[in-house]
Amino acid sequence: LTFIDQGGNFEKVQCPGCDQDVTNQWPGWMDTASASQFSNLSLTMPCCGLTTNLNALRYVWPAGFARFALRAQNPNIGSWLPAAGHSVLEGILGCKLRQIYARY
Repeated sequence: LTFIDQGGNFEKVQCPGCDQDVTNQWPGWMDTASASQFSNLSLTMPCCGLTTNLNALRYVWPAGFARFALRAQNPNIGSWLPAAGHSVLEGILGCKLRQIYARY
């Protein structure tokens, strides 16, 4: 399990329950999870008490944890993969996918 980041597109991290900005707390949570090789991603949000996990946080722009990644470098599609293509890939792989538009 590894964290797939958005590179230079990173803006902030928000609570999935109340949308509170938790960007300042996030590095500490990542350090704690990293110490266990990301075997435990769970946390309780300090803002609203929601029990959640690091992958469920709202990353602006999207980011998240994955066991694998499909990468398209400089695909010249102009933006996000269209919904139809996204759905096709999910069907082929048999799992939900999260698009992460990274800029390095």
